[in-house]
Amino acid sequence: MAGTSGGSSGGGGGGSSHPGGSGYTPDPTPRDPEQALRDPLVDRRVIYVPGPAGVLVARPAKPTKYDGGAAKIEAYFGAQKVHDSDGSWTAEVAIKDGLFRLGGTYTRYYERQPDDSTIRLSMPSLIGGVRVDDGGATRVYLELGFVGAKTSGDVMNSSFAGGLGGVRVEQKVSKTGYLTAEVHEMLFEDDLRAHSARIGFKMGIAQASFRVLDLNVGPALYGPEFGLRF
Repeated sequence: MAGTSGGSSGGGGGGSSHPGGSGYTPDPTPRDPEQALRDPLVDRRVIYVPGPAGVLVARPAKPTKYDGGAAKIEAYFGAQKVHDSDGSWTAEVAIKDGLFRLGGTYTRYYERQPDDSTIRLSMPSLIGGVRVDDGGATRVYLELGFVGAKTSGDVMNSSFAGGLGGVRVEQKVSKTGYLTAEVHEMLFEDDLRAHSARIGFKMGIAQASFRVLDLNVGPALYGPEFGLRF
């Protein structure tokens, strides 16, 4: 009876010395903590605490995998002054859901002629992207999609379809301030190609940018752009 009582008492004392958190488990082989830390096979990310039943091991919680944040809808409308031409306007709607982004854009360039007619170049696009950064303050998207180009008011009135791919970067610099940059390569039918780029700064809902569209036919279309992004 005395032996049984002593065993129960000892067992109760051992159990009460264990911390209540589920992250603590006893090492099956009691050993000196300093000796354990000298063991080359020991994971240095665990914490060794001596206890009556041996060495208690506290493992850190497994880090949560970054999922890109909550879904949101973003809209943008901007106007550009094009060098040696008149200008352009752009409307864009995008959905950001976790690590993915899907955006639709419509851009129209226009130039008035001496006879009061207007030449227009309209470019709709649909593009999807996936984040490839480390989940920090810099967002980096790799993007692929479809793009069209249609001219009106000129002699040809042509239309083309093609694909585009590129990179979009958003760097947070303050609570409401972002640096933005995007570069895309466009490949159309009939060997028509274009390079596009935009770099800007967004503060609150206001965004100022410099934008370039360089087709392999005709001069490059470039100039400052100002818009609102919600």
